Amino acid sequence: MRKKEVIEVGTKREWNFIAKFYFVCIVIFVLLVAYIIVYRYTHWDEVQNNIRNSNKTNQEVVENTTEDKISENTEEIQVADAGIIAEEEKTINDDISEDTPVKTNNQNTKEIKEKAQTVNPSAVKQQTQANSSTKVQSNPKQITTEPNQVANSKPVESFKVNNNLINQMKSIINSNPSTYMKQLGYNIVVDSSIVNQTTGFTFTETRVKNAIANSFGTIRIYARDYYVGNELRWSESFIL
Repeated sequence: MRKKEVIEVGTKREWNFIAKFYFVCIVIFVLLVAYIIVYRYTHWDEVQNNIRNSNKTNQEVVENTTEDKISENTEEIQVADAGIIAEEEKTINDDISEDTPVKTNNQNTKEIKEKAQTVNPSAVKQQTQANSSTKVQSNPKQITTEPNQVANSKPVESFKVNNNLINQMKSIINSNPSTYMKQLGYNIVVDSSIVNQTTGFTFTETRVKNAIANSFGTIRIYARDYYVGNELRWSESFIL
């Protein structure tokens, strides 16, 4: 009987220890969950501020890259215009040199030398000045007409709004709102001014979803087509 009592007391102590251990584990788990919940609600404003700051830094980086691209494009356009002007000046100078015959100049110089022996030097100077003035008066007509013809032959570049792409972006955004959009709400606005504030991208559903992953509040969108003359070159979309 004593042996049975000793065995029963030992097993009771073991079960009491296991029960206490599980109870302590449950209490620790409950405390951790409570701490996480309290920390989340007390630091919710900090999390939102960090998200907004990250969005602002991304926008600043995008604006800096667009400004660099615009400056590079303007430099390339200036270099191209300078090359076109140089070529036009060459063609104009060639036309001028072709229009002034060399033979007549040689003959005129010979006649002037022969007359110089019998005529006063003052008369020779007046004649040469008159010949040079007539040449200068005839040449400017060619200089002014040719650049106008070159300028008129250039195709016109233009941008046109693409309402089809805008409607597709609206449908994708409404069908796939982000968690922040669900929690804080959102509003889609078509705004053409964002073309100067962010870079455009080729439209795909995946790119639209990635662009709104961290967005909420007012979401501005736009889409346009680039034409050279009547030919469509490309389409681009914008989300900010």
